[in-house]
Amino acid sequence: MIIITITSILLIPIGVNDVFAQSYTSSLTLDNISSKVKTGDTIIFSGKLVTTSGQAVSSATIYIKDDVAFGRDKVIETVVTDKDGNFRVSWKAVTRSSGSYDFYAIYDGNTNISKSRSLSYIVSVSSSYSGGPTTSSSTSSSGASVKTPAASTSISFDRIPSSIHAGQSVTFTGKLTSNGKAVSNAFVQIMEDDPFSPDQRLTYDRTDSNGKFMATWKVTAGLIEDDFDVYAVFDGDSLYKRARSPDQTMSVLKYGGSIVLYSFPNNANVGDVITFSGKLDFTEKGTKGAIVYIKDEDSLNPDDLLATAYVDSVGKFSVDWYVTQVDRDKEADIYAVFEGNAVLYRLTTCDSGPTKTFGGLCSNTIPLRISGTNDPSTGNQILTGNEYMKLYHSHSFPRTPLVAIVPSPDSYNDVRSHIIPIQEGIRMWESELEGTIGGDWDVNFEVVKPGSLFFNSKPDIIINLVTRDDDSSCGTEYSGVAYISKNKPVQTVVCSTGAGYKSSNTSVSSTAAHEFIHAMGLGHAFNKQGDMMCSIENGKPTCPNVYSKSKTPSKLNYAAVVKLYGTDGYKNPNPSIVSGSKFTASDFTNEGSSTSFPKTIVPKITTNDLDNDGIINSRDNCASVSNKGQHDFDSDGLGDLCDNDHDNDGIENTVDDCRFEAGSFRNNGCPDSFVAQELENIQSKQKTAEQKLEEKKIQAGWYDEKPKEKSAEQKLEEKKIQAGWYDEKPKEQFCFLWWCW
Repeated sequence: MIIITITSILLIPIGVNDVFAQSYTSSLTLDNISSKVKTGDTIIFSGKLVTTSGQAVSSATIYIKDDVAFGRDKVIETVVTDKDGNFRVSWKAVTRSSGSYDFYAIYDGNTNISKSRSLSYIVSVSSSYSGGPTTSSSTSSSGASVKTPAASTSISFDRIPSSIHAGQSVTFTGKLTSNGKAVSNAFVQIMEDDPFSPDQRLTYDRTDSNGKFMATWKVTAGLIEDDFDVYAVFDGDSLYKRARSPDQTMSVLKYGGSIVLYSFPNNANVGDVITFSGKLDFTEKGTKGAIVYIKDEDSLNPDDLLATAYVDSVGKFSVDWYVTQVDRDKEADIYAVFEGNAVLYRLTTCDSGPTKTFGGLCSNTIPLRISGTNDPSTGNQILTGNEYMKLYHSHSFPRTPLVAIVPSPDSYNDVRSHIIPIQEGIRMWESELEGTIGGDWDVNFEVVKPGSLFFNSKPDIIINLVTRDDDSSCGTEYSGVAYISKNKPVQTVVCSTGAGYKSSNTSVSSTAAHEFIHAMGLGHAFNKQGDMMCSIENGKPTCPNVYSKSKTPSKLNYAAVVKLYGTDGYKNPNPSIVSGSKFTASDFTNEGSSTSFPKTIVPKITTNDLDNDGIINSRDNCASVSNKGQHDFDSDGLGDLCDNDHDNDGIENTVDDCRFEAGSFRNNGCPDSFVAQELENIQSKQKTAEQKLEEKKIQAGWYDEKPKEKSAEQKLEEKKIQAGWYDEKPKEQFCFLWWCW
């Protein structure tokens, strides 16, 4: 026996409140609307909401809106779909304040059903039936003027990914047609529909001979939005009307991770050393070289930068901070942060989960109560015998010492002008030591720019360049501070501003030289009036008149450095240095003199100009490439020939279309004004060969003759023309970037 079973498939409507384990992609249609109506006429908005598999979506709220170019789109009517997914609502037409309506229907979606937007319809409401679609005028072979109505167009937009990660590339494809025929060389833009501000353009392309477009966008995450409502639009020209596709929703994701700050004491005294340590993990990327900032949260001002940590290959970080007062209430609110960028989420220890680029509430900081007051940390007089330098230790360097200059990320524009003075201050040690005793006393620099998330190499010393807003002691209790530590990277602070003033370049250079050599293991000068290395220790000045000092190191200072490291740079640290020992005036006199130190050392001839451009390496902002002009467009201390980001906008030159104008990722590194001009140039180009051919066809009378067969739509169009619907030419629509009017 053979049994034949016939199975029928029934599509069951989906209710918006139904709970499903799966999600659906919706499709929303809005039925055709007449392009011309009179004031007081009734317009019927009708259509249907279904899934891409054809299932009706019931009980869904549909908004009928007017697309407003320079503001928030206006809701015209609200309607709910029936059991079959259909909707229908009427509206009494009123005249728009300016221009024509741009009606569309939109469903905002829910956890199970995606957001969906219909095609748009341009509708003109006037007191009488007048005007019509844009027309193009030409002259027939008989010399008579011919008005040819602009042809309607339709744009298809192929399905896009439902989600994608920032940093990846996505290609948008589709086709532009008119009455079933391809429209070639048309300018199609891929836009992101923003309900609260002008839509932004993601990318663009021109259609090929088959009407197809293919535009690629390197994905960047939005500042606020995670879900992008993307559509394709052709804004029309003299021959064809505007067309816009329905929206498709694409979630733009960043790579996440986590950050942990391990416990530390809740109370400390000024001068104590606290070690901040923790762990940083990424879901998709290695952590080696990542930058973690230790900060004090300040709700009214930029957060105070306390220390900058280097993250190793397993995600661990550890950094020492010598305790100072940072807030007037003597309590610091501590947190660690990985700042994030367009690809990686910003991660903090004071928020639960990743935050937006501009930060979260930061409500889970760790309080640190600080007791005590800060000691200020700040010439070449003839020695009298009781002067000395304090020595602490010397570091071992397997390569040329690397100093990372970290401008406060919250105050970058305020401090960036002092990046080069810091380098010049540190180079004072190099130039004098190399010129007097020879050897290679070079120091390499890395400037950590805004948006930099990783060090290029692990630094030996970190100089945090801060303002008074970052560190409340700047300008009142010190101009800089260094932490004498054998643990690298050694932390230092240099103040760019004080109490109501900006420090001079000379002062910043002197402070940088002072704090750098502290980090190298040299202490203060004592009893030597005017010496650059004089300061205050334990509340007492180390020299007479400590606030009137030289801006450059003294020979006693240089000789003490030689005691720590020998005569050939920082290659041979002295292992016999006892922490807290003294290098006295007598030691200096016995080993050298006030004019030449040490006596027994003959100056060496060194080749310190690798690129042979006449500028020694220690003064050359691009030591590996000849650049006599030392051009540095963004004043970051790195010469243009060695700088992979000339305009300092966080976009590397290789992908920056405007290398010397700061811009944004969405414009491929160009400012909005540049992109606007580019678009204007594209749209103002001469007509294409195909457009010229079309005009010649009109002039030759190709369209004077009635076509052999006409569709019902063409016949209706002819009746509208005969009825005078198109006697008046409506205002043309002009578009500038993503704004139209």
